Amino acid sequence: MEKYLPVVKKETTFSLIGNLQNADDVLYIEKKLKEIEEVNPIISTWIRSFSKINKNKLITAYCGLMVYELLYSQAEADHMNEEFQ
Repeated sequence: MEKYLPVVKKETTFSLIGNLQNADDVLYIEKKLKEIEEVNPIISTWIRSFSKINKNKLITAYCGLMVYELLYSQAEADHMNEEFQ
């Protein structure tokens, strides 16, 4: 099976640990969703839509953001590793 999404490595998660404190910060979540909307509007729309139908809207949106951020960060790390090889 061909790999399309990066496999997130433990080391990549360290850069995002500080973001865990933003799990209940509405302004942070909205800012990140707007950033994603500029480059990947469908993902932003899905996160917003899914969070609206869940009991804990804020945490649902935050979890979607963190998955996106983890995949994005790993893709960046993989790209940098490829450039230096």
